Amino acid sequence: DRYLVSSSLAGNVTVWDPFLYRSQRDDEKKLQKCASLDLEDGTCRLFDGNTLEPKWAFRVESSASVLRPHPQEHGVYAIGTEKEGLIAVDEREKKVVRSFKREFGAINDFVFINGGKEVMTCAEVPGKSGVDLGVIVWDWRSGQKISNQIFLELYSIQTLRLAAGQEKVYGQCSGDYIISFQAKKPYRQIKKKQFDQHRVSGYSVGFDISADEGLIASGSTDGTVHIYDTRRNRQVRQFSVSKENSPITAVAWHPAGASTIATGDWSGRIFVHS
Repeated sequence: DRYLVSSSLAGNVTVWDPFLYRSQRDDEKKLQKCASLDLEDGTCRLFDGNTLEPKWAFRVESSASVLRPHPQEHGVYAIGTEKEGLIAVDEREKKVVRSFKREFGAINDFVFINGGKEVMTCAEVPGKSGVDLGVIVWDWRSGQKISNQIFLELYSIQTLRLAAGQEKVYGQCSGDYIISFQAKKPYRQIKKKQFDQHRVSGYSVGFDISADEGLIASGSTDGTVHIYDTRRNRQVRQFSVSKENSPITAVAWHPAGASTIATGDWSGRIFVHS
């Protein structure tokens, strides 16, 4: 829980010690593996967290947006792409073993739910005719769509986060609010849990949920961070990150508690707040 991993649009991956504020590339302590995307050539790469040396690479036909390991199947990674939908790749076989695709645009994000038996995706949709494809739940084994019209608003969901209790999934919506869904059938939108004091304004604005699920921290395009109480469904704090007011595009709670938050902004700076 000591280290922070960041990636940038320049294709760089850095491991930081957030308490010493210096890069930890040569630290003696072994770190967990971290995954990164090379946004210039569309290649997904898996890195050794200790040395940052690439251990595995897989080229997708279109740009990749997000990569995550399956929580149960060792060596299997899911990759969200711009034109190929969601694909599952086996690290050992170095090939696509499963595809999840409908007539939607780029995959923005996805989360595994129900212990990895299902996966929820959010994607760009082609106008009103495809609005029901914006958020989909799939059966992981078969690759079949198992949800039905769980999000019908004319906005896109940019980011998804599974709460620690694994009962809810939260999503950052381009309509300037965070929404929530049930993580089990019928995956309904929970309309009473909506947080809307921040602004998205076309950016991919990050947010995160505290380990106890009691708080949500969201960035905003005006350079502020907004803290929401999930139990009382209201904002409890707001603060500015810097004088430049650069959009906050990444937010992460420290996994050990709600006293430390890391944020990254559009200009490439990372801040740690206590």
